[in-house]
Amino acid sequence: MSAKEFAKIKVVFIGDTSVGKTALFYQFQNAQFQTDLPTTVGGACANVNVDFDNDSVPLMIWDTAGQEQLRAIVPMYIQRSAFILLVYDISNRLSFESLESWVNLVTEKAECWTKIILIGNKSDLEDSRQVEYFEGSAFAEKNRLLTFLETSAKTKAGVKDILNLIAKTSKSDRQIQEMLTSINQEVVISTADDKKKRCC
Repeated sequence: MSAKEFAKIKVVFIGDTSVGKTALFYQFQNAQFQTDLPTTVGGACANVNVDFDNDSVPLMIWDTAGQEQLRAIVPMYIQRSAFILLVYDISNRLSFESLESWVNLVTEKAECWTKIILIGNKSDLEDSRQVEYFEGSAFAEKNRLLTFLETSAKTKAGVKDILNLIAKTSKSDRQIQEMLTSINQEVVISTADDKKKRCC
């Protein structure tokens, strides 16, 4: 059995509170926009399959808290993640200015092969824009992130592009494929050990 058939690719949303991480999470999970969502405390998880290039790519997507007082638990979620979705709100300058601290956290706590995708969310609020597109693009280039996109959880703009990029990169990136193979080996060993215990 190949890695892509049963090893889920871990994807984690991070970023300041109220930038729309949870709204994007629900778009990824249910293709729906929900209003009045509660603030995430801790983390929430969803399994999503992305159809890409005649394959179904399984993702395990995590939503995390953005509040300063809960930031200490975020490293627990980003460990062994293949992709970090770093989100800011284009209508909130402060959420953009905090990106560097988030990148530093990922650099310190995530794996060396973890890919960071920078997302400027709430692109539907163009009239309230405080962060220009070129600023997000320049930040991603400066910090050598995988890419930068603007999205809207409300209109679904850019959502499919992110999922397709994750699926495409997962299939082509050697380090991610090696990680999936390693996880598969651990799963096989763990399953075999469980069977031995049940037989004793």
